[in-house]
Amino acid sequence: MIITVVAFFCFFLLAATGPSHERELFAQQLLDSQIYGGIKTIEDAKIFYDTLKLAFENYTAPTDEGLPYAPFACTSTGRSNPRPTNARRLLPGDIDLVGSIGDSLTAAFGADATSIINLFNDFRASSFPIGGSGIINTLPNFLFEFNPNVQGFSTGTGNADSAAARLNVAVSGARSYDLTTQVNMLVQKLGSFDPTLWKHISLFIGGNDLCDSCNDRTRFSKANYKNNVNAVIQGLRSRLRNVFISLIPPPDITLLGELTGGLCGILRPFECSCPKDPYTKALYPQYVAALDELEREWANKETDFHVTIQPFLELINIPKLPNGRPDMTYFAPDCFHFSRKAHDAASVGLWNNLMEAPAVKKRTWVVGEPIECPKAGQFLQ
Repeated sequence: MIITVVAFFCFFLLAATGPSHERELFAQQLLDSQIYGGIKTIEDAKIFYDTLKLAFENYTAPTDEGLPYAPFACTSTGRSNPRPTNARRLLPGDIDLVGSIGDSLTAAFGADATSIINLFNDFRASSFPIGGSGIINTLPNFLFEFNPNVQGFSTGTGNADSAAARLNVAVSGARSYDLTTQVNMLVQKLGSFDPTLWKHISLFIGGNDLCDSCNDRTRFSKANYKNNVNAVIQGLRSRLRNVFISLIPPPDITLLGELTGGLCGILRPFECSCPKDPYTKALYPQYVAALDELEREWANKETDFHVTIQPFLELINIPKLPNGRPDMTYFAPDCFHFSRKAHDAASVGLWNNLMEAPAVKKRTWVVGEPIECPKAGQFLQ
């Protein structure tokens, strides 16, 4: 993704209303955002002004205020005694630490944004695999019910270096080929904990690769994607013990073609340039296949290190309103990233995949999906 016109739109909006020093400070903050690159100066963006001003005047930010979230009413199945030594025999209560590697979806970019103005923030507390929000469901919030001493969850906002990020080292804008820094950061942060504690680490990457895939078919090929993800797994395996890794396939970004009109139609070419390209449509199942292959290749290699796929985002459809139009409350104001409501839904999908027995094919998420509760003695899958 190249730098989105959102950043420049915000600048020009403020240009009409705010003091010059505030405009300059805000514009620089957006230009420094880690999620976008490409156009570097405010001058480069002035050509967008008329179009963006029109879009903003007709734009209403989606909201999830007052919408119900799935209740969590599971009974704790306790913790193993003695402490388990096999990553395939972990109760939910055995997880002591949560960590995450990924891109803007794990960083929860824009998740709590109410407009374009506050879009450019990583709302890490709302991140579905690692956020510690007290407002919505997240994986740590589920795990709290089984082990109230779980650590590593994110709070507040900020980048991967912020104190609130904790073990969420995801970086907005990341591609699969540049995760070495995240691996190093996570391993370094985990160095302050007892190495025998059991860790759940989510690895969620590939959306930005797909968004750029039609522009560089070699760099974003299935083979390179698989090698890049495998390098992350190998990096964690060589330096950590007692790890349960959930591989989360990226969503099918070609579905974004359904989001048309208004601000969505204007932003789409600048934020994700390949969703309508037939090559991207054909590449997506190859990315999913690459993760399936990695799961099989890592199966039964180690007793204290487990890699498994959580496919809840595969083959999903964008939720629809009664009139058949996309339900925009599942999207941040840029019509691309997950809203807080979508993060809540994703946490339910992830949790339910973790609950599903090996003999049952893990499901993809559907609207209104109830939360599955573990039975006594049921291990994470």
